[in-house]
Amino acid sequence: MATPFASSSTERLLKTIRGDSSSQKTPEPAPQRPQRKKQPRHFAKKPLFSIKKAVPRTVIGLDIGPSKLRLAVIQHHNETPLLQHLMEKDYPVGGHPGELLFAEFLKSTLTEVHAGHNAVEIWTLVSTAQADIWRLSIPKVPEKHIPETLYWAAHKAKHFVSDDVIFDYQLHGERLDRGVQKIDAVAYTVPRKFLTEVQELVASAGFTLTGATITPFALQNLCQGPMASTQKKSCASVFIGRYWSRIDIFENGKLVLSRGVKAGLESMVEELQLALRSPSDQQGTDANDAGLLDYSFSMQMEGLDPTEMPGTEAQEPSVKFSEKESREYLIARLLGTPLPDSVQHPELELSELMNIISPALTRLVRQIDRTFDHHINAEHGQAVEQVYFSGLIAASKPVRDFLSAQLSQDCSLFDPLGSDRIAHTQIKTPKDIATRTGFNLTIALALSSQKDTPNLLHTYQDRIREKSSAQITQYVFAAFLSIFILQAGFWGWQQYRQHTLTQELEQNMEALNAQSPRISKTFMDKLVKRVEHRQKADKRRAKRYESLAALREITQITPTSIKLLRFDLELSPGPATQVRPARRRLSQANTERLLVLEGHIQDQRMPDSILASYLVKLENSQLFSRPVIMDRQVQHPGAQSSGLYFTLHVRVES
Repeated sequence: MATPFASSSTERLLKTIRGDSSSQKTPEPAPQRPQRKKQPRHFAKKPLFSIKKAVPRTVIGLDIGPSKLRLAVIQHHNETPLLQHLMEKDYPVGGHPGELLFAEFLKSTLTEVHAGHNAVEIWTLVSTAQADIWRLSIPKVPEKHIPETLYWAAHKAKHFVSDDVIFDYQLHGERLDRGVQKIDAVAYTVPRKFLTEVQELVASAGFTLTGATITPFALQNLCQGPMASTQKKSCASVFIGRYWSRIDIFENGKLVLSRGVKAGLESMVEELQLALRSPSDQQGTDANDAGLLDYSFSMQMEGLDPTEMPGTEAQEPSVKFSEKESREYLIARLLGTPLPDSVQHPELELSELMNIISPALTRLVRQIDRTFDHHINAEHGQAVEQVYFSGLIAASKPVRDFLSAQLSQDCSLFDPLGSDRIAHTQIKTPKDIATRTGFNLTIALALSSQKDTPNLLHTYQDRIREKSSAQITQYVFAAFLSIFILQAGFWGWQQYRQHTLTQELEQNMEALNAQSPRISKTFMDKLVKRVEHRQKADKRRAKRYESLAALREITQITPTSIKLLRFDLELSPGPATQVRPARRRLSQANTERLLVLEGHIQDQRMPDSILASYLVKLENSQLFSRPVIMDRQVQHPGAQSSGLYFTLHVRVES
């Protein structure tokens, strides 16, 4: 039966199954989204650049439990979560997961909360029965090599088969370990078949999953969101289930350790039944009960009851109260809820009941202590400063007080809906603590996002492909933007240049018009003759001082390590009137002027290097070019004057 805050769609389904006459009518079609009429586009009215408004993101947290379906709808706008729907429904007859009517039941439920919302995301949980979560550290490597390094480090530690499991990780940053910079991450593997089952369940209802994660990472959403302002730097979440309990440790809002322990409600029920047995019944309850307990623990992760397995019959011990009655009595007394009159129950005080189940609680405390010690000593983690309890039994204050006293920790109830940490509209949250905390995972799923929540449908391989595609897009955009900027800059420079030249032309025209007298052909001929006369005078002066210029250039170029012994410069002949005809023809045939240099290098270590450097300087001179070594002799130290003697011919440029 649906709770008061659930819809009436379950009642309609139950009537259909029972065959009521009122349910023989044609079922009403699911509400469809109103179709908008296409409006003609007016491109001229649209601005060139427009800023898109942030569209609110609506997330549906879907928790497909073994006996109930829970939903939570949270709208995210400007990073502010707003709770809009909260729903809990019992499965109808034939509508449990895997049965025929489940698809129709899930479709009607999702359609009820899906209508009226845009950009809806659906997140759900995947069974953690065989999920493996562990902390991983690798040496610091370049960012592009992190995925490959983490994969092989995880494969070396766990030896998993990539085709059978889904591997992913979440980075936690860098740390210094004994002088070595390392990268911390939490890696996990989940059997691929579990994800496929959940996808098929949701797909059978006509919807597509946006994300699927596991319980520890769903709780991480709460630690990073609504609970972040109240929790300590290092905290732990302890969920007390029926056959097992889960311990999750978070540091700075990120999961660092997750462990399942064999302790839960059934352990307390066994202690209660053991206390109510007669002495004769207690003698034969050692090996058989231990085997039953182990078998129950192996089935709990699949959400099955060992007594419901084919070919297995529940072996009720010879006790006064059955296991079901003991469980109902224990839950009712610990939570303070009334028991039906038809259920038999013993007359026990609450203190006596706590003493009976204290061994089971003590075993749980011992497992929690061991987990905390492993986190500190083996994982080098921070000491846990705060513990949050959740689960049906955790709603009992006597149980929480007992656990807090044994742990000597700051313990409280994991109840995000019990405070104002999550804003909501006019949703009425359940007043019962046990019912309210049952929505913890549903709320956590509705707080999921692709950025912060590990998603089994979007692993590190998908993130690598997206990053590569985004980088290519950025490069292409940057290239086009660069070309656009260059074109715009060149166009602007052309405009500026055109404006400058126009102004210069106008100024020159004004100066030309202001000239008096105006320029004429006669004036230009006189000006040309005057310039030619000046050029001839400059050439005569250049010929006159050519030898001095060559001597000055040689003086500046020649280093101190070279001693010049001879300096001959063959200058060009004088005017043609002063030269004989034969001499004139010879000068015209060979117009090159040579500078003959004889020098001596006394440095015995690197004479060739000094000479080569000297040739380079002569080649780079504006007055000389094409130096040629005509003679080169080396005088050994035994001679009268040792060193390198050379003769150079250098062309003198005109």
